[in-house]
Amino acid sequence: MKLLRRRVRRSFLFATIGFLILGLLDLTRQDYAAHGISTLHHFGFVVFCLAQGGIYAAAWFTTKKPSPYRNNWALLGSLLTLAWAGFDLWLHHADILAARGGIVGLILAVAGLYVFGQGGAPPRSASQADTSSETTPPPLEPALQASYQAGFVTPDERITRVYRVPATEGSASSAAIAAAAASPEAPIAPAWDPVRLIRGASGK
Repeated sequence: MKLLRRRVRRSFLFATIGFLILGLLDLTRQDYAAHGISTLHHFGFVVFCLAQGGIYAAAWFTTKKPSPYRNNWALLGSLLTLAWAGFDLWLHHADILAARGGIVGLILAVAGLYVFGQGGAPPRSASQADTSSETTPPPLEPALQASYQAGFVTPDERITRVYRVPATEGSASSAAIAAAAASPEAPIAPAWDPVRLIRGASGK
């Protein structure tokens, strides 16, 4: 396993050096128009080489220390190697000697997928766990929910607390209304009767 790991990492390093040098050299060329190459094609090839060199560099750098978890950069680099090996094998399928580079690349790609594809995703860090706990509000406690429900006053309870009207059978709860009226928090009933005042004002 260590030998395969060392060989795959070395292939990542060689691919990094090759693609970065190829992209930088092609970037400094100014005679591409004389060869019939358009500007879009020229800079597209430069970006293609530099991007692949960056991927291989990340795959090589992130595999310096052994890890029991999957390495996505190494898997991406191995998939690129597999694509290049498959293209080379298709291009030189008639000559086995000319396709030896594709065979070596195929072996390295399969080895990279096997070595760096084992294990699951790494566990989340403590900061990520704290962030997820902050975004998700904790559930309310049963006592707090009960206090919220007890704070709701129905119209029948409000009338009973203000005017000391006896609870009837059609009320929401006779026992609850009587207890609410007898509680010390209930407001004191006014000494005047608004119904009697309205009747006296109207002359009835």
